[in-house]
Amino acid sequence: MFNEINDREMMNDGHIGLRYSREERLKQAPEAVRQMHDENFIPRPGLIGSLTATKGSRSILFVLILVLLLMLISLVLPSDTKSGKINGVPVKMQVLTQDSTLYVSVIFDAVKKNETSNLPVSVYAAVFDAQKKIVASKTVETIYIGNKSTIPFKFTAANAARFDAVVIINGKELHLHTKL
Repeated sequence: MFNEINDREMMNDGHIGLRYSREERLKQAPEAVRQMHDENFIPRPGLIGSLTATKGSRSILFVLILVLLLMLISLVLPSDTKSGKINGVPVKMQVLTQDSTLYVSVIFDAVKKNETSNLPVSVYAAVFDAQKKIVASKTVETIYIGNKSTIPFKFTAANAARFDAVVIINGKELHLHTKL
């Protein structure tokens, strides 16, 4: 029995220890392990490691990620401008398409009387088709006295693709637009 143990183990000062042959174990190991223990082996960096290896590549990676995020945000956020503020007056636009009729309301919210009183307002509204040609347009002029007010528009929307409104208060312009 001692001979069997002696074949696999050796005696050192009364202690039994295992014989370990690194070369024998490496012969039985997978190829990746043998390559790691090879003296001439140069590890290849992974994708993230190669993209962040130098300061220049890190900055390029950062810029690419930033541009990608901006593109995704621009796809998620609507490109329509349906509200804004002009001369301290909040303005918004609501659009409803029913059958072949387009109903649009340009809404002016109420503000304090001392800020704005008796301001001349012009609203130019236009409906465009897919080729960006004007299908119909209307202009309304009124006076804004500080109360909430609505200017309604009604168009036929047979081939309408976009609606634009230009609000002019006291010489300043606000452009509102939406795709239909």
